[in-house]
Amino acid sequence: MRPWQIVFLAVGVPGLILSSLLWTVREPERRGLAGAGARSSERPSPARIESVPLTEVLVYFRENWKIVLCHNLGIAFLSMASYSGGFWDVAFFRRTHGWVPQESGIWYGLCTIAAGAFGVYFGGRLAGYLYQKGFHSANMLTILISAVGWLPFGIAYPLMPTASLSMLMLFPTLFTAAMPFGCAAAAIQAIMPPQMRGQASAVYLFMINIIGLGMGPTAVALLTERTFADLEMLKFSLVIIGSGAHMIAAGFLFFSLRPYLSSVERARSWRPRERQDHILCSHRSVGRP
Repeated sequence: MRPWQIVFLAVGVPGLILSSLLWTVREPERRGLAGAGARSSERPSPARIESVPLTEVLVYFRENWKIVLCHNLGIAFLSMASYSGGFWDVAFFRRTHGWVPQESGIWYGLCTIAAGAFGVYFGGRLAGYLYQKGFHSANMLTILISAVGWLPFGIAYPLMPTASLSMLMLFPTLFTAAMPFGCAAAAIQAIMPPQMRGQASAVYLFMINIIGLGMGPTAVALLTERTFADLEMLKFSLVIIGSGAHMIAAGFLFFSLRPYLSSVERARSWRPRERQDHILCSHRSVGRP
């Protein structure tokens, strides 16, 4: 085996071992499935409340298309910038600053671990703080703040004159890039009824992988090789793709703030069609002779 293959095994094997700890985690009771007015003794069977026809899911998506589209595309373009940097930053430090991969990889890895962990944590704390202050669209607002906050650092780090300054600017770049992803998952849970969260999460992950992972690194490569036709111009490709993706994302996220609130309320009051018919029939039967 080649050394780089051994590295993949060394990183992956601990994950297989640690995943066994999931057997010690109890599945929490799912809440919000029985609908308003239901008592525990009257709760429907899990099979009835945890699945709805695909047609109902599509109808709900159509009714909430603004927030679904703006949320998914906003996060997808943020992912596009993140994947672009993740794929090309080591090459950038080699081409621009002369760092060998062994050197840049260590510093880049440490920076990613620290900035990424703190960024996700801070994003969640910020969303909680904003919500307590009365901003009920706190999840989307936090994502928007991170998208705009990334711009000065994400534009600066590829253009720094020294590797040390680039790495210094890279930390807040990775920090702000990591901020949205806890809030993005939480936003999906808030705008969808419990019965549809799995489908909504699948669509969300599909979008960020197609646009983020599929387009991001490729766009940087095409811009460097086809437009600039100079491998040393990688730093400008990172600036153009990263900043462009974040500005597009900021636009989608800004227009998501108002429909987000409407969809949160709609998700709280939503009932499966079968249950709606049952409630309607019950109301009609009241007062009959």
